[in-house]
Amino acid sequence: MALLVGSIEGLGLLADKLGLSGGFWQAAGTLNDNFGMIGYAIIGVFLANWLLSAAVYKGKRFEELEIHS
Repeated sequence: MALLVGSIEGLGLLADKLGLSGGFWQAAGTLNDNFGMIGYAIIGVFLANWLLSAAVYKGKRFEELEIHS
C-alpha cells in the first residue's frame, strides 16, 4: 500500500513539475488530489480482508484443531 500511495504522489509531482499532460498524467493528478478517498479505499480493503479471514477461520473451525507439540 505504501508503494502504491508513494507512486501516486511521485507521479503527481512529476506531472506538476515537468508540465506533463495527457490522459495518464491527468488521471495521476486526479488521484493525487483525492488522497482522502484513496485512504478510505485502503481501509475498506483491509477491513474486507479481515472479515474474509475471520469468516474462513470460523468456517473451517480452525479453533477446534488440536495442537501437538
